[in-house]
Amino acid sequence: MGLLRNPLILWGVVLEVVLILAIGYTAWGNLIFGTGPISWRVWLFVLPFAFGLVALDEGRKYLVRRRLRARAVDQARISGWPALPGGGAPRCT
Repeated sequence: MGLLRNPLILWGVVLEVVLILAIGYTAWGNLIFGTGPISWRVWLFVLPFAFGLVALDEGRKYLVRRRLRARAVDQARISGWPALPGGGAPRCT
């Protein structure tokens, strides 16, 4: 599933960003939560770590999918089932 194919995740990210901005950059958000605006220098420091976490997680998911695909092909060979064109094995339900 592609990054932009899940509208629920996208709406969740949009809502999260709106909440962060409302709490950090409005007077009522600062008053209720005792916060203050975050400087651009802090954003520049934090954003690479956020992107790094996303990249690491995507890499982990890629490796897991590759490992599961290889395991399915091995099980198909052992059981005598032909592997499917996508590299997977037929599903038994």
